[in-house]
Amino acid sequence: MGGGGGSGGRSPLSPGAGQATIFSAFGSSSGQPAAATAGNNERIVSATVLSSERREDGKYRHAVEVTLMSGGGGGGGGGWRRALVFRTHDDFWALQVSLLSFFPDEAGRGAAGMLPKPRRIPFMPSPTAERGGGGGGDQRALRARLDAYLRALLVEQRAERVADGPAVRKFLMPRGPGSGDVERLDDDDDRGGGYGGGGGGASSGVGAEALDDLIDGYGADEEREVTFRVTVAAGGSGGGGSGEFALGLPDSATFIDLLNAVEARLGSGRRVRTLAYRDEVGGLVALCGDEDLALLVKTGDEPVVLYAN
Repeated sequence: MGGGGGSGGRSPLSPGAGQATIFSAFGSSSGQPAAATAGNNERIVSATVLSSERREDGKYRHAVEVTLMSGGGGGGGGGWRRALVFRTHDDFWALQVSLLSFFPDEAGRGAAGMLPKPRRIPFMPSPTAERGGGGGGDQRALRARLDAYLRALLVEQRAERVADGPAVRKFLMPRGPGSGDVERLDDDDDRGGGYGGGGGGASSGVGAEALDDLIDGYGADEEREVTFRVTVAAGGSGGGGSGEFALGLPDSATFIDLLNAVEARLGSGRRVRTLAYRDEVGGLVALCGDEDLALLVKTGDEPVVLYAN
């Protein structure tokens, strides 16, 4: 993945002093108010990034609608509610760093001395992803990627024990008075679409973004080409020097397709033992196969940066 960390002197483990809440697997370690959690039987069903607003400091603030359902207990039917929470990109990044740190198996790293497992935690666009020109296209692209991240984490249930853990819960639950979060939305409440700048204009609000998404979505099922940037280590099977090159493959390509394409580009009978990527905190992680590659292509940065050895 590109970058793998912050920029402008910011460490990936310190994503914006005074702006982000650092989450542990067992709760928040910041001085911000604790999450206003409901009863223990209430669970987060889904979360949708409704809109994104670029603030005066150049950073994005995202409106996230969270759907929660309670079990009801005692044979009752239970109930559900919608909440609205506002999170910066640094908040998202702090959550991701925490998940990668506390769930090494789901992060694709595995314990020391053990074979790595396919990654389960979806990739997140790095903080540099919010440094585009700030136009509507940039906002829609970032919103769509964060929405895909939450959908992969919560709805697709790729990492169930991660999604159901306290860190994700504290991140998505309303933070209480003074935070701007809304504990309960009425059915006709659309505050997520026009916050910060008022409603209704063609360039702001969830309505405009949803229309653009519908238009863009007509080609969503078509195959697209993904660009890979491969850095090659010196030596290895067949010898050869180091270098870097780019290649394009369809997003449906398998791990073997990618491996064959890299070796064909290297030529001279050179064989690749491992293909690896750098995760969001800078760790070098080996691709385990088709599942890892599909997740990297779907939720990672592009071009996809790989290291061949």
